Amino acid sequence: MNRIWKIVLVVVLVVLALGVGMSYLTNRRTTEPVITEVDQITKGWKIYKNSEWGFTINYPDNWVLKIDEYEVSSNKKRAYFSLISQETINLAVPDKAPLCRICIETWNYTDEAWSNFKNSKPAQINGISGYEGISPGIEESYVTAIEYDGFTYVVGSYFQELNETEKLIKDSFKFLKRK
Repeated sequence: MNRIWKIVLVVVLVVLALGVGMSYLTNRRTTEPVITEVDQITKGWKIYKNSEWGFTINYPDNWVLKIDEYEVSSNKKRAYFSLISQETINLAVPDKAPLCRICIETWNYTDEAWSNFKNSKPAQINGISGYEGISPGIEESYVTAIEYDGFTYVVGSYFQELNETEKLIKDSFKFLKRK
């Protein structure tokens, strides 16, 4: 009788382990890109891919991409990617850099950037959950912050109202597997 209970116990433990394993496999997040209507509309635009920082974004030919990377400390880095429309460049004040229409700031650590947002609410970028709201700073800007795979991504604009092109650019942002 004692041997039968041991066999039953082993069978129950194996079934439980299989159930937990299957539950994990079916509920885990995937990093596969989500194909959207935006991909079709932005076809023919420039595509910027950065496997070090783990993202790709599409933008029109007449826009300029400016990249600034810097070290915060020995193992912490930040990068700032500014997409500036030709129209914004033309309207810029002399000796002052034009404000970016779409800005991506990322760093290789998490710090709950969204916790300082005013009026924050849940949001998503490419199926990954985060928060969006008004980011305090020199210029209040409307941004979406996502913490993903150990990195923080803040995607937004110095302008709270985005035109259709800017919305498409922002919506084309996708996560990539980093090197």
